[in-house]
Amino acid sequence: MTQEDIALILAVIGGACLATAWIGRLTGDAVRDVWLALGTGSVVLAFGALVLVA
Repeated sequence: MTQEDIALILAVIGGACLATAWIGRLTGDAVRDVWLALGTGSVVLAFGALVLVA
């Protein structure tokens, strides 16, 4: 598995978390759950970008 593959997997997971946060915000889920999904997605997406650049 190459560095680009790992970065792509992390980007997909991070994007899915961000999409979940967005859908949760639209449907009125608990605020703490939306913030948790948003934070997790942001960190995973940033880590994927770091893996790609490093």
